[in-house]
Order: sequence, then C-alpha cells, then structure tokens
Amino acid sequence: TRSVGYTVPDEKGTYDVKCYQPGGESTIIALVATADGGADADGNAEATEGGAGTPVTVGGNDDPADDTVNVELVDYEVKPDKASVEAGNIEFRATNTADDEVHELAVLSVSEDGGFDVVGEIEDLPAGANGAVRLRLEAGSYQLACLIVPGEEGSTVDHYDEGMHTDFTVE
Repeated sequence: TRSVGYTVPDEKGTYDVKCYQPGGESTIIALVATADGGADADGNAEATEGGAGTPVTVGGNDDPADDTVNVELVDYEVKPDKASVEAGNIEFRATNTADDEVHELAVLSVSEDGGFDVVGEIEDLPAGANGAVRLRLEAGSYQLACLIVPGEEGSTVDHYDEGMHTDFTVE
C-alpha cells in the first residue's frame, strides 16, 4: 500500500491512471474529472502537455539543479548521457527519438529487496517530444525506465519487459 499523488486536469473528461510494478502485472484505471483541477496538495502545478519538440515540465522541485542528465528514449532503450551523479537536485531531460512510439521516463528507486518505487516521471512523450523533471535524489540505486504497458498509448507490448530500462546510481 502506498500513497500516490495525482493532479486532476483542468479540463473535464476521462483520464487513465496506471498501477504497475515493473516486470509485474499492470492495471489501467479510468478516472472521470467532473470539476476544475489545479495544484496538488503540495502546490505542484499540473504538467503542460506539448507536441513534438515541445518541452514538457513536470512537478518535482523548484530548487536549482545540481546536475542534469540528458536521456534519449528510443525503441526499446533508455540512454542517459551519464550513469551516475552526486546526490542532490537532479534534472532529467528526456527526448523521445523514436519514429512513432510514445515513451515515458520513470525514475525508479531500487529497494534492498529488489522492489521499485517511482520517484518521478515524465509521462506520454510522443515521438520527437521532450520533457524535464527535477527531483531531489538521495544516494542509492535507481533505474531509468519506460513503463508503457499494453493498452496504454496504443502499445501492444510492455516497454519495461522489452528491455527499456537501465541502472543508474546516485552517490
């Protein structure tokens, strides 16, 4: 059991929320928004969606970045420009260089028992789009991954199971 933050979009409609453990089962839950959204309980603004080449800035923190990691997302690889950083405020800048598939970048904390917790993510980047998220990371083991599952964004495969993840270290 864990608590998950979710910012309700400003526009009314039906939105999919995914419950997923990498390498395990996935569930997509449809949420219906019937009132205006806004900031979450911590004051984080909702993500701004963009088209190809448009930056998408996602919650996280507003403190200056101590380091930046550029990450290329391509079918089915996650390619960071560095494998480790010092602990602190880390900005991840993801670019989806795939020809046509939607990808996302999830920063996963790896626990001692091998389980994962999503620390932050940039969801649903169309081909050619980019986005950024700034996170305060403590020393430890992490993975950078795409968690798109069958039935999400037109995918017929689990991107994580297809090998779309890489180990990352915070020292």
